[in-house]
Amino acid sequence: MTMPFAPPLLETSIVNPAVGGYIRPVPYLSPTQYRYAPTAMDTQSLETVGPTTEQSQLQALSDVIARASGWIDRFVYGSAPAAKGASLCASQSTENGMFLVLRGFLNLQCNYRPILQLDGVSVGANPAFTQAVAQTICDQVVFGDRTIYLPAVYPPYIAPGPGIAINVTGPNGKTYCVWTYTSGYPHLQLASTVEADATSLTVQPNGPADTLLGVYPGTVLTIEDTSLSETINVTSVSGTTIHFSPALMSTHTVPDYPDFIPVTAIPADVQQAAIFMTTALIKTRGDLSLTLGGIAEAKEALPTADAVTQDVIYAMKLLDPFKVVSRQRS
Repeated sequence: MTMPFAPPLLETSIVNPAVGGYIRPVPYLSPTQYRYAPTAMDTQSLETVGPTTEQSQLQALSDVIARASGWIDRFVYGSAPAAKGASLCASQSTENGMFLVLRGFLNLQCNYRPILQLDGVSVGANPAFTQAVAQTICDQVVFGDRTIYLPAVYPPYIAPGPGIAINVTGPNGKTYCVWTYTSGYPHLQLASTVEADATSLTVQPNGPADTLLGVYPGTVLTIEDTSLSETINVTSVSGTTIHFSPALMSTHTVPDYPDFIPVTAIPADVQQAAIFMTTALIKTRGDLSLTLGGIAEAKEALPTADAVTQDVIYAMKLLDPFKVVSRQRS
């Protein structure tokens, strides 16, 4: 009987640069947002083991919302092509591949969208011999829907062009590229209470070294605070502090953990899908949903299985425009 081949272990393992990422994405809904949605679901009896409190029920709801948010990400992106989980929240990803120079460009094919920025790129004949691409070359990149077009030839108007900008290829004529980029929608948590008339606020970081990803001057964000929700226009960013205009009309008080106030640009369809997904998960534990005949009274109780299916279908329809199939590269 022939034994399966097992190669000798390397002294130093070679790590795929695409592995890893920064900070777990923020759930697409806060517990308060879900409780204010007209779902007719009971969120005060989710936790039934031992003595329960408002805090334990809040934590149970928060856990369900986090699972629903992960469910959304898997539906939109499929299984993550690396250890870093894909998310619609603005986050950094590192990818790598071998590419031919086509019409003067290296076409870096990204798994996630929308692409917000290129954070770094290195090229070489193979992974063992790479060099960082100069800022002057990266300044000329063009962003497509899911592709970053990196110039491999200097345009005539860029010194020292015209000429070769990137000239490192492997034996197959392809260039090895590894790059880090930011994609998704900014979706942040308010870090501290902010008073009315303020023109700046602090949020929790969503990037490495306490930085913010996906927030730029001109970015429009919504502070999701029930009836006090309002929209701000970013004028500048300093660390985790966002400066904006106009001044706030209301005071926004940070609630007790795990509840939070989102400061977000996540599309409303994604939030509504998160409501449907959360409702479906709650129903699987046996709660019956209620169809409201009017504001004051319930009309009928729906069977759990049918209700769960419909909620998931509604969520998938809302998420279809965001769905992306991961690109396979070799």
